[in-house]
Amino acid sequence: MPYPKPSKKGHRDDKTKSPRSTEPPRSPEPNPKPSKKGHRDDKTKSPRSTEPPKSPEPNPTAKYLPVPRDHPICPQWPSLLREIVRKIDHDGVCIITCVLQKKDRDTGLTTTILVVCNSPKPPSHRYTSIAKIRKLLDENSLSRVSVEFVPGDFTRGASGIHEEQLDRRVLHQPSMISQSLAPRGMYGSGTLGGFVEIKLPGQSTYKTLALTCFHCVNPSEKDLDTDLVERVRCWRENGIRPDEHFRRELRMEHPSSMALDDRISSLRGDIEVIETSRTAARRYTGMKDTLSDLNDFLDDIEAFKNDNRAAFGHVYAASGFRTTPKVSGITMNLDWALIEVPDNRIGQNVTPDGHDLKGAPVPEDTEGMQVFIHGQRSGYRKGIKHPLESATLTHAIIDGKSIERVTYEHTIHPAHTPVFSHEGDSGSLVFTASHVVIGMLFAGGLKYSFSYFTPIEVLFEDIKEVTKATDVRLKMNHSSFSS
Repeated sequence: MPYPKPSKKGHRDDKTKSPRSTEPPRSPEPNPKPSKKGHRDDKTKSPRSTEPPKSPEPNPTAKYLPVPRDHPICPQWPSLLREIVRKIDHDGVCIITCVLQKKDRDTGLTTTILVVCNSPKPPSHRYTSIAKIRKLLDENSLSRVSVEFVPGDFTRGASGIHEEQLDRRVLHQPSMISQSLAPRGMYGSGTLGGFVEIKLPGQSTYKTLALTCFHCVNPSEKDLDTDLVERVRCWRENGIRPDEHFRRELRMEHPSSMALDDRISSLRGDIEVIETSRTAARRYTGMKDTLSDLNDFLDDIEAFKNDNRAAFGHVYAASGFRTTPKVSGITMNLDWALIEVPDNRIGQNVTPDGHDLKGAPVPEDTEGMQVFIHGQRSGYRKGIKHPLESATLTHAIIDGKSIERVTYEHTIHPAHTPVFSHEGDSGSLVFTASHVVIGMLFAGGLKYSFSYFTPIEVLFEDIKEVTKATDVRLKMNHSSFSS
Protein backbone atom coordinates (compact mmCIF):
# COMPACT_ATOMS: atom_id res chain seq x y z
CA MET A 1 0.00 0.00 0.00
CA PRO A 2 1.42 3.44 -0.89
CA TYR A 3 2.03 6.15 1.68
CA PRO A 4 -1.11 8.19 2.47
CA LYS A 5 -1.67 11.45 0.69
CA PRO A 6 -0.32 14.55 2.44
CA SER A 7 -2.81 16.53 4.50
CA LYS A 8 -2.17 19.69 2.50
CA LYS A 9 -5.32 20.36 0.51
CA GLY A 10 -5.05 20.03 -3.23
CA HIS A 11 -1.70 18.25 -3.32
CA ARG A 12 -1.41 15.80 -6.19
CA ASP A 13 -1.22 12.08 -5.55
CA ASP A 14 2.23 10.48 -6.09
CA LYS A 15 0.64 7.56 -7.85
CA THR A 16 -0.17 9.54 -10.94
CA LYS A 17 1.77 12.78 -11.25
CA SER A 18 4.73 14.68 -9.93
CA PRO A 19 4.27 18.31 -8.83
CA ARG A 20 3.33 20.63 -11.69
CA SER A 21 3.05 17.73 -14.10
CA THR A 22 1.12 18.48 -17.27
CA GLU A 23 0.96 14.96 -18.66
CA PRO A 24 -2.48 13.50 -19.45
CA PRO A 25 -4.01 10.82 -17.20
CA ARG A 26 -2.54 7.38 -17.85
CA SER A 27 -4.77 4.75 -19.31
CA PRO A 28 -4.69 1.37 -17.63
CA GLU A 29 -2.90 -1.42 -19.50
CA PRO A 30 -4.73 -4.49 -20.78
CA ASN A 31 -6.40 -6.81 -18.32
CA PRO A 32 -4.60 -10.03 -17.35
CA LYS A 33 -6.07 -13.36 -18.19
CA PRO A 34 -7.79 -15.05 -15.27
CA SER A 35 -5.84 -17.94 -13.73
CA LYS A 36 -6.91 -21.45 -14.57
CA LYS A 37 -9.21 -23.19 -12.15
CA GLY A 38 -8.24 -26.38 -10.47
CA HIS A 39 -4.57 -25.50 -10.17
CA ARG A 40 -2.55 -27.93 -8.11
CA ASP A 41 -1.87 -27.16 -4.47
CA ASP A 42 1.44 -25.24 -4.32
CA LYS A 43 2.41 -26.62 -0.91
CA THR A 44 2.11 -30.29 -1.70
CA LYS A 45 2.99 -30.95 -5.33
CA SER A 46 5.54 -29.91 -7.89
CA PRO A 47 5.22 -30.30 -11.64
CA ARG A 48 6.14 -33.64 -13.19
CA SER A 49 9.71 -33.82 -14.44
CA THR A 50 8.46 -34.49 -17.97
CA GLU A 51 6.13 -31.49 -18.06
CA PRO A 52 7.40 -28.74 -20.40
CA PRO A 53 7.58 -25.18 -19.02
CA LYS A 54 4.35 -23.24 -19.49
CA SER A 55 3.90 -19.54 -19.96
CA PRO A 56 3.21 -18.04 -16.52
CA GLU A 57 -0.23 -16.62 -15.90
CA PRO A 58 -1.01 -13.53 -13.81
CA ASN A 59 -1.46 -14.13 -10.10
CA PRO A 60 -5.00 -13.09 -9.11
CA THR A 61 -4.06 -12.71 -5.42
CA ALA A 62 -1.03 -10.43 -5.78
CA LYS A 63 -1.12 -6.66 -6.07
CA TYR A 64 2.12 -6.56 -8.05
CA LEU A 65 2.87 -8.60 -11.16
CA PRO A 66 5.97 -8.94 -13.37
CA VAL A 67 6.33 -6.60 -16.31
CA PRO A 68 5.96 -8.53 -19.60
CA ARG A 69 9.12 -8.90 -21.65
CA ASP A 70 7.69 -7.00 -24.63
CA HIS A 71 6.96 -3.86 -22.60
CA PRO A 72 8.81 -0.76 -23.91
CA ILE A 73 10.52 -0.25 -20.53
CA CYS A 74 12.32 -3.62 -20.58
CA PRO A 75 15.22 -2.86 -22.96
CA GLN A 76 15.75 0.52 -21.28
CA TRP A 77 15.44 -0.67 -17.68
CA PRO A 78 19.11 -1.56 -16.89
CA SER A 79 20.42 1.90 -17.82
CA LEU A 80 17.29 3.69 -16.54
CA LEU A 81 17.50 1.98 -13.14
CA ARG A 82 21.14 3.00 -12.73
CA GLU A 83 20.31 6.59 -13.63
CA ILE A 84 17.53 6.60 -11.04
CA VAL A 85 19.90 5.23 -8.39
CA ARG A 86 22.47 7.87 -9.32
CA LYS A 87 20.09 10.83 -9.28
CA ILE A 88 17.71 10.36 -6.34
CA ASP A 89 18.37 10.74 -2.62
CA HIS A 90 18.95 7.32 -0.98
CA ASP A 91 17.80 8.33 2.49
CA GLY A 92 15.27 5.74 3.73
CA VAL A 93 15.14 3.88 0.39
CA CYS A 94 15.74 0.12 0.43
CA ILE A 95 14.50 -1.08 -3.01
CA ILE A 96 13.78 0.33 -6.44
CA THR A 97 11.91 -1.92 -8.85
CA CYS A 98 9.35 -1.86 -11.66
CA VAL A 99 6.10 -3.85 -11.69
CA LEU A 100 2.61 -4.06 -13.09
CA GLN A 101 0.32 -2.83 -10.35
CA LYS A 102 -3.33 -3.60 -9.74
CA LYS A 103 -5.26 -0.54 -8.71
CA ASP A 104 -8.02 -0.79 -6.13
CA ARG A 105 -11.45 -1.31 -7.73
CA ASP A 106 -9.79 -1.37 -11.13
CA THR A 107 -9.35 -4.44 -13.30
CA GLY A 108 -6.57 -2.80 -15.30
CA LEU A 109 -2.83 -2.79 -14.66
CA THR A 110 -0.46 0.17 -14.44
CA THR A 111 3.27 -0.05 -15.07
CA THR A 112 4.79 1.44 -11.93
CA ILE A 113 8.26 2.17 -10.63
CA LEU A 114 8.16 1.35 -6.93
CA VAL A 115 10.52 3.08 -4.54
CA VAL A 116 10.28 0.98 -1.38
CA CYS A 117 11.20 2.74 1.88
CA ASN A 118 11.93 1.15 5.25
CA SER A 119 9.99 3.66 7.33
CA PRO A 120 6.33 4.18 8.29
CA LYS A 121 6.46 7.73 6.94
CA PRO A 122 7.62 8.79 3.48
CA PRO A 123 11.10 10.35 3.27
CA SER A 124 11.35 14.11 2.97
CA HIS A 125 12.77 13.85 -0.54
CA ARG A 126 9.78 11.92 -1.94
CA TYR A 127 8.47 14.64 -4.26
CA THR A 128 11.85 15.84 -5.50
CA SER A 129 12.87 12.23 -6.21
CA ILE A 130 9.60 11.57 -8.04
CA ALA A 131 10.20 14.65 -10.18
CA LYS A 132 13.69 13.40 -11.08
CA ILE A 133 12.35 9.97 -12.01
CA ARG A 134 9.52 11.49 -14.05
CA LYS A 135 12.05 13.60 -15.95
CA LEU A 136 14.03 10.47 -16.84
CA LEU A 137 10.85 8.68 -17.93
CA ASP A 138 9.80 11.58 -20.14
CA GLU A 139 13.26 11.69 -21.74
CA ASN A 140 12.95 7.98 -22.57
CA SER A 141 9.38 8.21 -23.99
CA LEU A 142 7.95 6.37 -20.98
CA SER A 143 5.59 9.09 -19.73
CA ARG A 144 2.77 6.64 -19.01
CA VAL A 145 4.82 4.80 -16.39
CA SER A 146 3.77 5.72 -12.84
CA VAL A 147 6.03 6.33 -9.83
CA GLU A 148 5.14 5.47 -6.25
CA PHE A 149 6.89 5.58 -2.89
CA VAL A 150 5.66 2.72 -0.69
CA PRO A 151 6.60 1.41 2.77
CA GLY A 152 8.38 -1.96 2.82
CA ASP A 153 11.66 -3.70 3.50
CA PHE A 154 14.46 -5.89 2.20
CA THR A 155 15.06 -8.61 4.76
CA ARG A 156 17.30 -11.58 5.32
CA GLY A 157 16.69 -13.65 8.42
CA ALA A 158 15.96 -17.01 9.96
CA SER A 159 12.57 -17.48 11.49
CA GLY A 160 10.31 -19.58 13.59
CA ILE A 161 8.46 -22.31 11.71
CA HIS A 162 5.01 -23.83 11.76
CA GLU A 163 4.96 -27.15 13.60
CA GLU A 164 3.54 -29.06 10.65
CA GLN A 165 6.59 -28.22 8.52
CA LEU A 166 8.77 -30.76 10.37
CA ASP A 167 8.68 -33.73 8.04
CA ARG A 168 8.73 -36.98 10.00
CA ARG A 169 10.95 -38.57 7.37
CA VAL A 170 13.87 -36.32 8.38
CA LEU A 171 14.11 -38.30 11.63
CA HIS A 172 14.83 -41.53 9.76
CA GLN A 173 17.02 -40.34 6.88
CA PRO A 174 20.62 -39.10 6.95
CA SER A 175 19.31 -35.63 6.05
CA MET A 176 16.55 -34.03 4.03
CA ILE A 177 16.83 -30.93 1.87
CA SER A 178 14.12 -28.29 2.37
CA GLN A 179 14.03 -28.99 6.11
CA SER A 180 15.25 -26.69 8.89
CA LEU A 181 18.86 -25.93 9.73
CA ALA A 182 20.33 -23.64 12.41
CA PRO A 183 23.43 -23.01 14.53
CA ARG A 184 23.42 -25.23 17.60
CA GLY A 185 21.37 -23.75 20.41
CA MET A 186 20.30 -20.70 18.38
CA TYR A 187 16.71 -19.58 17.94
CA GLY A 188 15.50 -19.42 14.35
CA SER A 189 15.86 -21.70 11.37
CA GLY A 190 16.93 -21.42 7.76
CA THR A 191 16.59 -24.06 5.05
CA LEU A 192 19.04 -26.79 4.06
CA GLY A 193 19.18 -26.05 0.34
CA GLY A 194 21.05 -29.09 -0.94
CA PHE A 195 24.47 -30.67 -1.38
CA VAL A 196 27.34 -29.56 -3.59
CA GLU A 197 30.63 -31.18 -4.50
CA ILE A 198 33.93 -29.34 -4.74
CA LYS A 199 37.22 -30.59 -6.18
CA LEU A 200 40.29 -29.23 -4.40
CA PRO A 201 43.72 -28.85 -5.99
CA GLY A 202 45.68 -32.10 -6.01
CA GLN A 203 42.61 -34.18 -5.11
CA SER A 204 41.19 -36.85 -7.41
CA THR A 205 37.81 -37.05 -5.68
CA TYR A 206 35.14 -34.50 -4.85
CA LYS A 207 34.31 -33.33 -1.33
CA THR A 208 30.58 -33.20 -0.50
CA LEU A 209 29.26 -30.24 1.50
CA ALA A 210 25.83 -28.92 2.46
CA LEU A 211 24.70 -25.54 1.06
CA THR A 212 22.63 -22.81 2.72
CA CYS A 213 22.80 -19.02 3.26
CA PHE A 214 25.48 -17.36 5.37
CA HIS A 215 22.88 -15.43 7.32
CA CYS A 216 21.38 -18.79 8.37
CA VAL A 217 24.67 -19.77 10.07
CA ASN A 218 25.67 -16.25 11.15
CA PRO A 219 25.58 -16.20 14.97
CA SER A 220 24.22 -13.32 17.00
CA GLU A 221 26.86 -11.47 18.98
CA LYS A 222 24.77 -11.86 22.09
CA ASP A 223 26.31 -14.34 24.58
CA LEU A 224 29.45 -14.83 22.44
CA ASP A 225 32.91 -14.69 23.99
CA THR A 226 34.69 -11.39 23.35
CA ASP A 227 37.38 -12.93 21.16
CA LEU A 228 34.76 -14.72 19.05
CA VAL A 229 32.74 -11.50 18.59
CA GLU A 230 35.66 -9.90 16.77
CA ARG A 231 36.11 -13.04 14.70
CA VAL A 232 32.42 -13.09 13.71
CA ARG A 233 32.58 -9.44 12.63
CA CYS A 234 35.56 -10.26 10.46
CA TRP A 235 33.69 -13.22 8.91
CA ARG A 236 30.75 -11.00 8.05
CA GLU A 237 32.99 -8.58 6.21
CA ASN A 238 35.46 -10.95 4.57
CA GLY A 239 33.86 -14.42 4.60
CA ILE A 240 35.16 -17.69 6.06
CA ARG A 241 37.94 -19.69 4.45
CA PRO A 242 38.60 -23.40 5.00
CA ASP A 243 41.89 -22.69 6.79
CA GLU A 244 40.10 -20.69 9.51
CA HIS A 245 40.45 -22.66 12.77
CA PHE A 246 37.58 -20.90 14.57
CA ARG A 247 35.08 -21.89 11.86
CA ARG A 248 34.63 -25.16 13.75
CA GLU A 249 32.92 -23.16 16.48
CA LEU A 250 29.97 -22.65 14.12
CA ARG A 251 28.32 -26.03 14.73
CA MET A 252 25.04 -26.75 13.03
CA GLU A 253 21.88 -28.75 13.70
CA HIS A 254 19.51 -30.34 11.18
CA PRO A 255 16.62 -30.27 11.85
CA SER A 256 16.93 -27.35 14.23
CA SER A 257 16.30 -27.69 17.97
CA MET A 258 13.50 -25.17 17.63
CA ALA A 259 11.76 -27.25 14.97
CA LEU A 260 11.96 -30.34 17.17
CA ASP A 261 10.77 -28.55 20.32
CA ASP A 262 7.89 -26.86 18.50
CA ARG A 263 6.71 -30.17 17.08
CA ILE A 264 6.95 -31.87 20.47
CA SER A 265 4.78 -29.15 21.98
CA SER A 266 2.27 -29.44 19.15
CA LEU A 267 2.05 -33.23 19.38
CA ARG A 268 1.54 -33.15 23.14
CA GLY A 269 -1.27 -30.67 22.68
CA ASP A 270 -2.95 -32.85 20.05
CA ILE A 271 -2.64 -35.93 22.26
CA GLU A 272 -4.11 -34.10 25.24
CA VAL A 273 -7.09 -32.91 23.21
CA ILE A 274 -7.86 -36.47 22.07
CA GLU A 275 -7.42 -37.98 25.52
CA THR A 276 -9.53 -35.40 27.37
CA SER A 277 -12.22 -34.54 24.84
CA ARG A 278 -15.64 -36.06 25.52
CA THR A 279 -16.35 -36.15 21.82
CA ALA A 280 -13.10 -37.99 21.22
CA ALA A 281 -13.94 -40.41 24.02
CA ARG A 282 -17.23 -41.34 22.34
CA ARG A 283 -15.30 -41.93 19.11
CA TYR A 284 -12.29 -43.52 20.80
CA THR A 285 -12.30 -46.59 18.60
CA GLY A 286 -12.01 -44.43 15.51
CA MET A 287 -9.33 -42.27 17.13
CA LYS A 288 -7.09 -45.10 18.36
CA ASP A 289 -4.99 -45.19 15.21
CA THR A 290 -4.58 -41.40 15.23
CA LEU A 291 -3.57 -41.35 18.89
CA SER A 292 -1.12 -44.19 18.37
CA ASP A 293 0.45 -42.42 15.38
CA LEU A 294 0.84 -39.17 17.35
CA ASN A 295 2.49 -40.99 20.25
CA ASP A 296 4.83 -42.82 17.86
CA PHE A 297 5.81 -39.53 16.21
CA LEU A 298 6.47 -38.01 19.65
CA ASP A 299 8.62 -40.99 20.64
CA ASP A 300 10.59 -40.67 17.38
CA ILE A 301 11.42 -37.01 18.05
CA GLU A 302 12.40 -37.57 21.66
CA ALA A 303 14.65 -40.50 20.70
CA PHE A 304 16.22 -38.33 17.95
CA LYS A 305 16.96 -35.59 20.47
CA ASN A 306 18.23 -37.93 23.20
CA ASP A 307 20.68 -39.55 20.76
CA ASN A 308 21.93 -36.10 19.64
CA ARG A 309 21.24 -37.03 16.03
CA ALA A 310 20.57 -33.39 15.06
CA ALA A 311 24.34 -32.67 15.07
CA PHE A 312 25.16 -31.69 11.49
CA GLY A 313 28.82 -30.76 11.40
CA HIS A 314 30.32 -27.27 11.24
CA VAL A 315 30.79 -24.47 8.72
CA TYR A 316 33.49 -25.21 6.15
CA ALA A 317 33.49 -21.90 4.23
CA ALA A 318 31.18 -18.94 3.68
CA SER A 319 30.79 -15.72 1.72
CA GLY A 320 30.06 -13.41 4.62
CA PHE A 321 27.98 -10.39 3.62
CA ARG A 322 30.12 -9.53 0.61
CA THR A 323 29.17 -8.55 -2.92
CA THR A 324 30.34 -9.73 -6.31
CA PRO A 325 33.02 -7.77 -8.16
CA LYS A 326 31.46 -5.05 -10.30
CA VAL A 327 31.09 -6.39 -13.85
CA SER A 328 29.26 -4.39 -16.56
CA GLY A 329 27.77 -2.14 -13.87
CA ILE A 330 26.26 -5.08 -11.96
CA THR A 331 27.02 -5.90 -8.32
CA MET A 332 25.06 -8.63 -6.51
CA ASN A 333 24.91 -9.78 -2.92
CA LEU A 334 26.79 -12.90 -1.90
CA ASP A 335 25.18 -14.90 0.90
CA TRP A 336 26.18 -18.57 1.01
CA ALA A 337 27.67 -21.05 3.45
CA LEU A 338 29.07 -24.57 3.06
CA ILE A 339 28.76 -27.05 5.92
CA GLU A 340 31.17 -29.92 6.47
CA VAL A 341 28.74 -32.76 7.15
CA PRO A 342 29.58 -36.15 8.74
CA ASP A 343 29.58 -38.94 6.15
CA ASN A 344 26.59 -40.62 7.77
CA ARG A 345 24.48 -37.47 7.35
CA ILE A 346 25.16 -36.73 3.69
CA GLY A 347 21.86 -36.95 1.83
CA GLN A 348 20.50 -36.61 -1.70
CA ASN A 349 19.31 -33.61 -3.70
CA VAL A 350 15.75 -34.91 -3.80
CA THR A 351 12.73 -32.70 -3.11
CA PRO A 352 10.24 -33.80 -0.43
CA ASP A 353 7.88 -34.94 -3.19
CA GLY A 354 10.55 -37.17 -4.75
CA HIS A 355 12.07 -35.21 -7.66
CA ASP A 356 15.82 -35.28 -8.30
CA LEU A 357 17.33 -31.79 -8.56
CA LYS A 358 19.77 -31.44 -11.45
CA GLY A 359 22.66 -29.13 -12.17
CA ALA A 360 22.21 -29.06 -15.93
CA PRO A 361 21.23 -27.98 -18.45
CA VAL A 362 20.77 -24.50 -16.94
CA PRO A 363 18.52 -22.44 -19.26
CA GLU A 364 20.31 -19.58 -21.02
CA ASP A 365 17.26 -17.35 -20.63
CA THR A 366 15.15 -17.54 -17.45
CA GLU A 367 13.33 -14.21 -17.78
CA GLY A 368 9.59 -14.68 -17.28
CA MET A 369 10.05 -18.40 -16.57
CA GLN A 370 8.18 -20.35 -13.90
CA VAL A 371 10.47 -21.17 -10.98
CA PHE A 372 9.99 -23.12 -7.75
CA ILE A 373 11.31 -23.69 -4.23
CA HIS A 374 10.73 -26.12 -1.38
CA GLY A 375 11.25 -24.00 1.74
CA GLN A 376 11.11 -25.29 5.31
CA ARG A 377 8.60 -22.55 6.12
CA SER A 378 6.50 -22.31 2.95
CA GLY A 379 6.79 -25.80 1.49
CA TYR A 380 6.42 -26.03 -2.28
CA ARG A 381 5.96 -22.66 -3.99
CA LYS A 382 5.69 -21.54 -7.60
CA GLY A 383 6.78 -18.14 -8.85
CA ILE A 384 7.73 -16.16 -11.93
CA LYS A 385 11.23 -14.89 -12.62
CA HIS A 386 10.86 -11.14 -13.14
CA PRO A 387 12.46 -9.94 -16.41
CA LEU A 388 13.57 -6.72 -14.65
CA GLU A 389 16.22 -6.57 -11.94
CA SER A 390 15.72 -4.65 -8.70
CA ALA A 391 18.15 -2.24 -7.05
CA THR A 392 18.58 -2.83 -3.31
CA LEU A 393 20.04 -0.01 -1.25
CA THR A 394 19.55 -0.83 2.43
CA HIS A 395 20.02 -4.24 4.04
CA ALA A 396 18.97 -5.18 7.58
CA ILE A 397 21.28 -8.15 8.08
CA ILE A 398 23.65 -7.73 11.02
CA ASP A 399 22.07 -8.16 14.45
CA GLY A 400 19.15 -6.03 13.33
CA LYS A 401 21.40 -3.20 12.12
CA SER A 402 21.11 -1.87 8.60
CA ILE A 403 23.97 -1.36 6.20
CA GLU A 404 23.82 0.73 3.04
CA ARG A 405 25.13 -0.36 -0.35
CA VAL A 406 23.73 -0.63 -3.86
CA THR A 407 23.32 -4.03 -5.50
CA TYR A 408 21.20 -5.32 -8.40
CA GLU A 409 19.26 -8.50 -7.70
CA HIS A 410 17.18 -11.14 -9.49
CA THR A 411 13.53 -11.00 -8.42
CA ILE A 412 10.77 -13.62 -8.17
CA HIS A 413 7.06 -12.83 -8.03
CA PRO A 414 4.55 -15.34 -6.61
CA ALA A 415 2.24 -17.33 -8.86
CA HIS A 416 -1.14 -18.45 -7.48
CA THR A 417 -0.23 -17.50 -3.87
CA PRO A 418 -0.02 -14.09 -2.16
CA VAL A 419 3.74 -14.49 -1.49
CA PHE A 420 6.50 -16.67 -2.92
CA SER A 421 8.49 -17.18 0.29
CA HIS A 422 8.57 -16.47 4.02
CA GLU A 423 11.28 -15.88 6.60
CA GLY A 424 13.01 -19.21 7.17
CA ASP A 425 12.98 -20.20 3.47
CA SER A 426 16.42 -18.65 2.90
CA GLY A 427 18.82 -21.24 1.55
CA SER A 428 16.18 -22.96 -0.59
CA LEU A 429 17.37 -23.88 -4.06
CA VAL A 430 15.44 -22.22 -6.89
CA PHE A 431 14.67 -24.62 -9.74
CA THR A 432 12.79 -24.84 -13.03
CA ALA A 433 9.81 -26.99 -14.02
CA SER A 434 12.28 -29.65 -15.19
CA HIS A 435 14.00 -29.52 -11.75
CA VAL A 436 17.19 -27.85 -12.92
CA VAL A 437 18.68 -25.62 -10.19
CA ILE A 438 19.21 -22.00 -11.29
CA GLY A 439 19.96 -20.30 -7.96
CA MET A 440 19.47 -19.99 -4.20
CA LEU A 441 16.89 -17.86 -2.36
CA PHE A 442 18.45 -15.41 0.09
CA ALA A 443 16.02 -12.55 0.82
CA GLY A 444 12.50 -11.20 0.58
CA GLY A 445 10.18 -8.52 1.87
CA LEU A 446 7.90 -8.92 4.87
CA LYS A 447 5.47 -6.24 3.64
CA TYR A 448 5.15 -7.20 0.00
CA SER A 449 5.45 -10.26 -2.20
CA PHE A 450 8.89 -10.11 -3.87
CA SER A 451 11.71 -12.61 -3.22
CA TYR A 452 15.34 -12.51 -4.32
CA PHE A 453 17.84 -15.14 -5.40
CA THR A 454 21.47 -15.42 -6.51
CA PRO A 455 22.15 -17.31 -9.76
CA ILE A 456 23.85 -20.67 -9.16
CA GLU A 457 26.75 -19.85 -11.49
CA VAL A 458 27.52 -16.74 -9.42
CA LEU A 459 27.51 -18.81 -6.21
CA PHE A 460 29.76 -21.49 -7.70
CA GLU A 461 32.28 -18.94 -8.99
CA ASP A 462 32.56 -17.34 -5.56
CA ILE A 463 32.82 -20.74 -3.86
CA LYS A 464 35.78 -21.44 -6.14
CA GLU A 465 37.34 -18.14 -5.16
CA VAL A 466 36.95 -18.68 -1.41
CA THR A 467 37.80 -22.40 -1.23
CA LYS A 468 40.33 -22.42 -4.11
CA ALA A 469 38.42 -25.37 -5.61
CA THR A 470 39.07 -26.21 -9.25
CA ASP A 471 35.47 -27.33 -9.82
CA VAL A 472 32.11 -26.92 -8.06
CA ARG A 473 28.95 -28.78 -9.00
CA LEU A 474 25.61 -29.84 -7.60
CA LYS A 475 25.90 -33.26 -5.98
CA MET A 476 24.71 -35.99 -8.32
CA ASN A 477 22.08 -38.28 -6.83
CA HIS A 478 22.51 -42.03 -6.97
CA SER A 479 19.49 -42.29 -9.26
CA SER A 480 21.14 -39.87 -11.70
CA PHE A 481 23.77 -42.43 -12.65
CA SER A 482 21.18 -44.84 -13.99
CA SER A 483 19.16 -42.29 -15.93
